[in-house]
Amino acid sequence: MAKLFNSVKRATVAETIVEQVIDLIIDGQLIAGQKLPSERELAEEFSVGRSSVREATSALVALGVAQVRQGEGVYIRPDFPESVINSIDWSTLMLRGQIADLIETRRAIELAIVRLATERAAQSEIRELLRLANKMHISLDIESFIDRDLEFHLALAQSSQNMVMYSVIQGIQQLMRKSMYQVLQRDDMRRIAIEQHRDIAEAISEGDAERAMGAMEEHLMKDVRFFNERGET
Repeated sequence: MAKLFNSVKRATVAETIVEQVIDLIIDGQLIAGQKLPSERELAEEFSVGRSSVREATSALVALGVAQVRQGEGVYIRPDFPESVINSIDWSTLMLRGQIADLIETRRAIELAIVRLATERAAQSEIRELLRLANKMHISLDIESFIDRDLEFHLALAQSSQNMVMYSVIQGIQQLMRKSMYQVLQRDDMRRIAIEQHRDIAEAISEGDAERAMGAMEEHLMKDVRFFNERGET
């Protein structure tokens, strides 16, 4: 008889913490804007090491569920996407192997988006892309930087005039946020990202589809090289 079920992967401690936090949000016991207990308090409540709590916190931030306020603590984001919270298996998103799939998907979609944007973007949309690209350098922290990064990619998708592609990018935003949170911790990666967004926007403004697609390819390859170095693709 053919095997019906796949083997089950044991969840890590951090994954279990994330699942519990998500469950508490869904149940209404944790609400948007609420502060989480301190790292020490969470470690005591879960009876785990503080390193596991830090890993879980980083995952919650990367997934767009929580935010760190310097000097204050960790809070549930006031703008977290409730519909996504209720429809995604968040622990699955923490597992390795998703990164390669995400980059492959983005490459297939975003190269097409860039080509279409070069052909179809209105002048107002091009000005917005240039504005967003130039605004990234004034982001004060990684979360606001990622917010602006995602805003650029959504605006780019919208300028393609293909709403199916726009919906795909919108639908994978939380996966993109997770990936970006790891890559953009490094100052050099943020500098490179700023330059690459400008290159993409300028190529589109000049109507140069080949250059725009090349800039997007290089932008995505930056992530590939980063995760290859870490052995996660």
